[in-house]
Amino acid sequence: MPIIFYHPTEDLIGVSQKVAQHIDIMPTVLAYLNYDKPYFAFGKDLLSDESDDYAISYTSSTYQFVNGDMLLYFNGQNIIGAYSYKTDSLLKNNFVDQNDFAGSKHEQLLKGIIQQYHNRMIDDKLIPEK
Repeated sequence: MPIIFYHPTEDLIGVSQKVAQHIDIMPTVLAYLNYDKPYFAFGKDLLSDESDDYAISYTSSTYQFVNGDMLLYFNGQNIIGAYSYKTDSLLKNNFVDQNDFAGSKHEQLLKGIIQQYHNRMIDDKLIPEK
């Protein structure tokens, strides 16, 4: 889904092919407004070149994780699918089935995000402390 950021007096011109999700809107707007108070967000600033390019969703007991050119399916225990979705749009070549799959950096990032989310939910820390 496309997203458009608009400001009537600024030059927000350009097209980005970054992977994005709804949770990226708040950090993007706050960064654009130079907001300097503490806040917590799982999303990223879409206008920054420094942020990781990823999106995550959970459906039917499976996490779907897009990171860079990789699409991973994770069942909570193991990576069950790993695809180079930009060159394999039909998802026919599952790298998990091959010995040369090097998904550890993607897998570690995904597990870290899931762990952060669960820990923050359990400890009621999805907002910064006052």
